[in-house]
Amino acid sequence: IEAFSYIQKLKENKVSYQDINSQLNDLVELLELKLTILGKLTKLKTDDKELKTEMEKLKKELKDFNMVVNIVSTTNDVYVKRINQIIQETKENITAEINNVFKLFIIILVLFGLTIVAKMGIKKYIKDDDKHYTGNKLINFTFIILTIIVILFSYIDNASYLVTFLGFATAGITIALKDWFMSMFGWISIMLSGSINPGDRVKVTRNGVEVVGDVLDITLL
Repeated sequence: IEAFSYIQKLKENKVSYQDINSQLNDLVELLELKLTILGKLTKLKTDDKELKTEMEKLKKELKDFNMVVNIVSTTNDVYVKRINQIIQETKENITAEINNVFKLFIIILVLFGLTIVAKMGIKKYIKDDDKHYTGNKLINFTFIILTIIVILFSYIDNASYLVTFLGFATAGITIALKDWFMSMFGWISIMLSGSINPGDRVKVTRNGVEVVGDVLDITLL
C-alpha cells in the first residue's frame, strides 16, 4: 500500500513539474508579446524615454526567463526519465513482495496442513482423552512457534540481526515478565512430563492450608 502511494506521489510530482515547464513557456510567450507591443509603441513615440527603458528592462527579463525555460526543459526530460525508472523499480519491488507473501502463505498453509494431519494421527492412535488433549495443545503451540519463526526469517535478511534483537528483547522481557515466563516454562514442563492432566484430582498446600480440586485445564499462564 505504501509503495502504491509512493508511485502515485511520483506521478503527481512529474505532472507538477511538467505544469511548471508549461507555465514558464506561456509566460515567455506573454513577455514576447509584450515586447512586440512595446516595440510598436516605441516606433510611435520615439522620444519616450520611459518606454525605451521599460523595453530594455523587458528584454533582459525575457533573456533570463528564456534561460530558465531551457534549464527546466532539459531537466524535465532527465527528471521524467528518473521518475519512470523509480516507478519501474518500485513496481518490481511490489511484485517481489507479493511473491514473498505468497510463498509465506504457502509455507504457513503447509504447516497448518501438517498440524491437521498430526491431530488426525493423535485422534486415531491415542484413545486416552487426557493424552489426546495434551497432544493437541502441544501441536497448537508448536504450530504457532514455527509460524512466528517463519515470518521473522521471511522479513529479516540477516539472521544475526534477529539473534541480537532477541537477545536484548528477551533480557528486558524476562525481567519485566518474570512470573509469566516461569508460568510458561512450568506449562511446558507439565505438558512434556504428562504428570498432571485435565481431569486429575490434585491436592496442594498454600499458606499452610490444604486445597483439593479437579484440574479443568492447563494453560500457558
